[in-house]
Amino acid sequence: MLGRIAAPEARRALVQGFHRLHASLEPGLARWLEPVDGLDFAGRRRAPRLDQDLRALGGRSMPDADAPAPASRAEALGWLYVLEGSTLGGRVIRKQVTAGGGDMAGLGFLDPYGAEQGERWRGFLAVVEREARTDADVDAMVAGARAAFRYAEACLAENGAVGSAADV
Repeated sequence: MLGRIAAPEARRALVQGFHRLHASLEPGLARWLEPVDGLDFAGRRRAPRLDQDLRALGGRSMPDADAPAPASRAEALGWLYVLEGSTLGGRVIRKQVTAGGGDMAGLGFLDPYGAEQGERWRGFLAVVEREARTDADVDAMVAGARAAFRYAEACLAENGAVGSAADV
């Protein structure tokens, strides 16, 4: 992934893939997650930040009108688990880029919470734990997470943002 971040065209493709992922999923997630107490779904949305990153890189928005959508609150939390979890990896990638002297132009989405990352993640996990009331809730969360991983892979691969394991 670091090689893709270093090359301008590949960086743009990476950001376009992440933009497609978030801009396509967030509206469907909002239906279920905006009313969840303590979640602050609006503050977790990354499509607006990705819009800024795309503009900085000269990319174009390509949301998927046919994106899958969760069928329940529990499933939506599973989807969001994947999106929120990516902020943890994004923070690590950000540190690697800056440690290597790379610039962060167009990569603001990687570290959306800054110093609040740990607090935001723990708050999200507390909501997930509270909402996992039954085995059916847990099963739906797991199904949502699996679906989100599949969709993320499709969005990122389609834009050349994902390669082989050797590229990471």
